[in-house]
Amino acid sequence: MLPKGASLEGYLWADTYRVLADTSAEELIVMILNRFREVVGEERMTVPEARGLTFHQVVTLASVVEQEVIVADEAPLVAGVYQNRLAKKMLLQADPTLHYATDTLALAKLPVADWVSYVFWKPLEATYAEVKFPKALRGFQTYQNVGLIPGPICTPSLAALDAALEPDTKTGYLYFVARTDGSKAHAFAKTYAEHLANLKKYGYQ
Repeated sequence: MLPKGASLEGYLWADTYRVLADTSAEELIVMILNRFREVVGEERMTVPEARGLTFHQVVTLASVVEQEVIVADEAPLVAGVYQNRLAKKMLLQADPTLHYATDTLALAKLPVADWVSYVFWKPLEATYAEVKFPKALRGFQTYQNVGLIPGPICTPSLAALDAALEPDTKTGYLYFVARTDGSKAHAFAKTYAEHLANLKKYGYQ
């Protein structure tokens, strides 16, 4: 299921696990992975060929959707935006992918004991299109590189997985922006002109 060299990012299902004093790290990981398989189910993991993605790619897309969506009903629309962008070979321009790479670099410089105090997913101070990453993380710079990122950036929920499996592409949306009206929802657009209008409407320009 996992491509050669891939990490377990995206597959470590958050849950309550019964761990004994003699439970090894390897045994715990197996428990967590088995729980992922149990909750996600074989049907989701058997991706139809027509979908055009492997299951690992579905999990990868779903992880980005997970980090973008707060209003659950929007998950298929957000997945649809990214799928439409992939089909048109457009940049994904997904902010969470840059946050993930930035956090990965930051954690590498910290002692593990200090990780508990680290704040994840903070907005970047730099212009997103200009941020540079080392080669190992360059694929997560979705403002510079076309295509899907190398792997998941978090473990997605079932709702995000279902959205990635069946994205709403029929709307033709190619853009979205977070609304600043307290709804926690997004404004979607089919054209760049519509997107610019949404940016102005919600105070981004």
